[in-house]
Amino acid sequence: MLKHVRIRKIGKWLVLITAYLYIPLLVTFILKGDRSGSLDIPVEKSVITGPKVNIVYNNGSQAVSLEDFVTMAVAREYSKDSNGTGDQEETLKALAVLIRTDVVCQMDGRNVIDSTSLENGYLRKSQMKTLWGKNWQETYNKIAGLVKETSGQVIKYQEKCVRTMYTRVSTGKTMSGSRLLGEEFTYLAEVECPKDLESPDYQVTKEFTGSEILSCIKEKKKETGIDTDNPCQDIQVVSKTDEGYVTGMQVGDLVMSGEEFAQMMGLNSAYLSVEYRKDSMKITSKGVGMGFGMSLYTANIMSLDGENYQKIIKHFYPECIILSL
Repeated sequence: MLKHVRIRKIGKWLVLITAYLYIPLLVTFILKGDRSGSLDIPVEKSVITGPKVNIVYNNGSQAVSLEDFVTMAVAREYSKDSNGTGDQEETLKALAVLIRTDVVCQMDGRNVIDSTSLENGYLRKSQMKTLWGKNWQETYNKIAGLVKETSGQVIKYQEKCVRTMYTRVSTGKTMSGSRLLGEEFTYLAEVECPKDLESPDYQVTKEFTGSEILSCIKEKKKETGIDTDNPCQDIQVVSKTDEGYVTGMQVGDLVMSGEEFAQMMGLNSAYLSVEYRKDSMKITSKGVGMGFGMSLYTANIMSLDGENYQKIIKHFYPECIILSL
């Protein structure tokens, strides 16, 4: 099943979830547990009933409702192309259901959880203003309205909420959870996504000089033991899945996951191929994200074809059902 390694635990893959399955092209700098900035509104103005998330900041915390947090998380994933298209409404509704399900699963019966305990990224309103400019409120209102249309809805497998996953662009099909993560992830189906191969982001090639490689590495890792005179030849693929996702990468004296290496080098995914040159290395990545769950690219095509969010979810999660909390 796997070349050199057999992954039966979710540990390594969860790094991908936080780093790439949630990787909108414009907000890769916003990570899980971001506590920079100050409160968007005074805490005393927030009156919340039902499940809530404490957004942790440098100067305190602010409680938001589960639905407001889902809106903030969907906003982080929202992509709008330069021609005004991008993520479709039914795709965003499906995404809202998946994110809500994932948060509820992590809450594990609790009524409140800190944002730093969640593996879901999100945008604060101040960040939305920076990313979306003068029309940020209009975009936020649109997303909030779509989230509201799915209010309280989650997906369940065998009567339980599950850890949901999604990827921006697959490599032609999503990956099987049962084969790569274990039987407890059977609900992550292998689904053909041939249209993903037509995405302009499907395949990206970057060439790095030795100095560029050292700069990327030193920004993330202080000590690697890499040969500073010939760094390109001191980086090797150790292991990968049959699908082509790198699971182990040697950098100098360190062996790291493929997703960690991809994040360090600013690559779209851990589906990598490396071409070594005399004084540089060319790295080609395929897909955007880790490849499990719902493909947002295919979901957008389904939405444009008239499919609603329930059908989109059923397409990617055929063994799950949509229920209300």
